[in-house]
Amino acid sequence: MSNNPDFLLSLSARVYGHNYWQEAIAVLRKALELRPASVPALLALARIQSEVYALGDCRATLDRLREVAPSLAEARLIEAGLHGRMGDAASHLAMLQQAYTQGGDPRSRLASSIAMTALYQDAMPPAEVAALHRRLCAPIEAALPAATVFGNPREPDRVRRLGLVTGDLHRQHPVNIFLQPMLPRFARARSHIHIYHTGTMHDAYTSRARSHAAGWT
Repeated sequence: MSNNPDFLLSLSARVYGHNYWQEAIAVLRKALELRPASVPALLALARIQSEVYALGDCRATLDRLREVAPSLAEARLIEAGLHGRMGDAASHLAMLQQAYTQGGDPRSRLASSIAMTALYQDAMPPAEVAALHRRLCAPIEAALPAATVFGNPREPDRVRRLGLVTGDLHRQHPVNIFLQPMLPRFARARSHIHIYHTGTMHDAYTSRARSHAAGWT
């Protein structure tokens, strides 16, 4: 294996992108042997450990990150996610909301994380969750130009054209599990499906989804 920690960091991302997470972790550990205080390598390792639910290892990596980069915002977000993965949805939501407020950007992607995490709050009534979603989305909606004219006439007999935007057509992701059986049915229902794939992971599931799509970007 290479002794260049920068190359190993890039290699780990490519390896993990093909779902070889154990190998990616091994590559990152080698990179950290060569450069123990590497913030990018520690951050990449913590992300993967969180994603694969190696929660104890992730906590240890975050402790190392805190020593070399005490104020790293991305590390705090991974730590917030650990609370959710361990079943403490309330702490997860509280940490996300704190980061959202401190960040000062109402259009931050944290808004999406907060909205998702709110769905797992047993103590929040549905009306409160809906109101939170509206508050989070209002600044994002206000920044978008309103569309009043649409080019597609309503013709019930024409082929429907649907665009699906996702990066989750891989492994056992819930989006992948629920969408895969639907894709061949869309074709039989005279629907033209174009998938805009935003992910970096590619496996047999990704290839199967692509085979059922009329278009792929």
